[in-house]
Amino acid sequence: MVVDNIEIRPYFGTELANKLKFELNCLSIASLYKRNLQNKLISKNHGKVIIYLSDNQGNTGKQNAVEDLLNIATIQMNFDFANYFKQNAYKKRLLILDELHKGAIEIAKHFKWDTKPLNEAYNKCVDAKLENNWISEKLKTKSSANHKHKAAVYFEYDNTEIRVYLIIYDKSEKQQQKTLVFTLNGLNRNIMYPDDIMPIINGKTKWLKDEFILSDKNNKEIGRTKVKETNIKYINEKTNSLVAEKAEKYLKP
Repeated sequence: MVVDNIEIRPYFGTELANKLKFELNCLSIASLYKRNLQNKLISKNHGKVIIYLSDNQGNTGKQNAVEDLLNIATIQMNFDFANYFKQNAYKKRLLILDELHKGAIEIAKHFKWDTKPLNEAYNKCVDAKLENNWISEKLKTKSSANHKHKAAVYFEYDNTEIRVYLIIYDKSEKQQQKTLVFTLNGLNRNIMYPDDIMPIINGKTKWLKDEFILSDKNNKEIGRTKVKETNIKYINEKTNSLVAEKAEKYLKP
């Protein structure tokens, strides 16, 4: 069985002045760590891991003890919340990643799972500078009808937001333009965050002439972007040199 769900969160009842922002940071880091696992963490009986963070207030006596709840493996780790809130943005994310990784390793050792995928995932997170950005594999990069351009859907998932961009590449796969088409703000309590991004992640894309269009899984259009072309002209025919004009204009349909 693939362990395809890893979470890190404050222990039940933990009081924090900025609890929502802390939880949003946890969600982003867990998403990055899980994606870098690439479905390589295998368990006989567990599909989910939860690392609980506690500051020892109302200690249950179960810190660093692994528990088995049906198909969910959990562990409660001691965490210095006061120190966390003194750090800069990068250090905060690193502290969460370190605690998530330590907890996951403890659980893996307890159930005798292979820890290599966990260490590889951790190193990939650090190599990415803890930036949770990715090109969607599910939506796939697509070529335009004339094969002059390719397009992809790009996600940025930071401390409080998930942003969706449409990216256009030329034939040499050099990025030509990047258009923001959707933003999901985790500070908005009227939405299901980050679950409300799933219809887009599982959505569809298509080219329509010179436009690349993204729709969600229910065929609701999320956004589109139109190919822009840089005008080129010769300015010195003797030396055959080229200069690209800075001004861009849209191609006509």
